Amino acid sequence: MESFQAQTGDSKAGENKSIYPLWEEIENGFEFPNPYKVQAYDGRELHLFKIIQSHTKQSNWHPNRNPALWSKIEVGSGGIEIWTQPTGGDGKYPYIDPLTGNPYQVTDNDQTWENSHQGSLNVWKPGVFGWVKV
Repeated sequence: MESFQAQTGDSKAGENKSIYPLWEEIENGFEFPNPYKVQAYDGRELHLFKIIQSHTKQSNWHPNRNPALWSKIEVGSGGIEIWTQPTGGDGKYPYIDPLTGNPYQVTDNDQTWENSHQGSLNVWKPGVFGWVKV
């Protein structure tokens, strides 16, 4: 599971979220490595989150309430991650998708975009800076 955790991109993980552990079932004191992924409830629905800052699990650091530690992964019907504004220390969009070796893709307003920002992780909204419409 650990190697799958590290090798699975966000879009692919979002399509297969049921294989990831439930945050609520992980014991306090567990060391979350970066980029670990978990499922967690937001009160009603189950969502997939990835860690953006390594830390030790504490019961009051729920993924849904700690954007400095966790980022929600949402995937659209086309299997491509839906763009969301990065929060906290989350510069979440790499230039190259680690699984495909191609520019990272997201969807925004029913359009697909490729990351064209070759610097650090992309934090800008598609259409503003660092993205090219596909």
